[in-house]
Amino acid sequence: MIRALLVAGVAVITVSAAACVTAIEKDAAVPAGSRAAAPASKEAAPSTQSVRWEEVRSVIASRICVVADPRMPKGYRAALGDPAACGITPQGSLEMAVDEAFGEHNPLLVEVEDVFSVTPANYEAAFLPETGSERNRVLAEAYLSQDRFLPTLAPRIQQVFRERGLRCPDCPTFPAPPRRPVRWSEFYLYLKRYFVTDFRRFKEAPANSPKFGLVADGHLVDDTTVAHPEPQLMRAAWVTIVATPEILARTSGYVQTITREDAFRKAATDDDRAVYMQKSFMDRLRDDEGLQGAVCSTLTKYVDSLGVELEECGERSASLREPSPDRSRLASRGSSR
Repeated sequence: MIRALLVAGVAVITVSAAACVTAIEKDAAVPAGSRAAAPASKEAAPSTQSVRWEEVRSVIASRICVVADPRMPKGYRAALGDPAACGITPQGSLEMAVDEAFGEHNPLLVEVEDVFSVTPANYEAAFLPETGSERNRVLAEAYLSQDRFLPTLAPRIQQVFRERGLRCPDCPTFPAPPRRPVRWSEFYLYLKRYFVTDFRRFKEAPANSPKFGLVADGHLVDDTTVAHPEPQLMRAAWVTIVATPEILARTSGYVQTITREDAFRKAATDDDRAVYMQKSFMDRLRDDEGLQGAVCSTLTKYVDSLGVELEECGERSASLREPSPDRSRLASRGSSR
């Protein structure tokens, strides 16, 4: 479970479940692609390297391993998409491409309670063998046979392959999720439902720590925000939160501002402060155009995997392509001189 705690503007992210990954995706470095020879009159085209699914599957499996972790009940946890933890130094274009797509911090693999999980049913069986190599083999096979793991990872791998000039003719394909256009006025409510007041956390804080804030948690939601939530939008919203650093940064600012306001400070009870916090937070989330732009970037990046399209993203792109009236007038004046 990924837990982001917003306390007076400070975001603290911890990971407490073995099968989940951390919140912020890091992109691997992209090596310069080779170019095929071409006639002088034409631009050189990127070369295309063919790889086989057997090779791709082997690389994916090598990035799934069991590592010792004394914090976990059985003393182990799963490492997903982390070559360093699995004792691997990436070599060659195929391994680097898979690492970019899989990634230690791939938000597409994050669990959304009652909606989405890639954790295998026989997950803990991987911790039983005595040797590390056998534990790794059992764990990798468990994930590769899980019904959502490869369908989640495959579109991202194919996208990176296209960008890097790789081709895998026999790689498995999976049905794409249905496209779900959504307006910001609807989608921000799905983001908001993951930010909830957590009094216990703050009441147990040290005496010199802030006593009020919001928790962003995929397992703890405000069910009053959306009457009949759609699973596809629920997952897209949580993936967006964990994949978009700007969300935690900007919402931390909301909390700082709200807790300094007179209406918040003068509220008679914790319940009154909670109501004021939730309402003010929702208003700021709804009206933050900068945040909307960051969400657009994330949903566009993962549209092949999530299927959710924010309609304002297309409108924003169109407005950037169209010259403003002032610029059009200046251009016409310049051409008439």
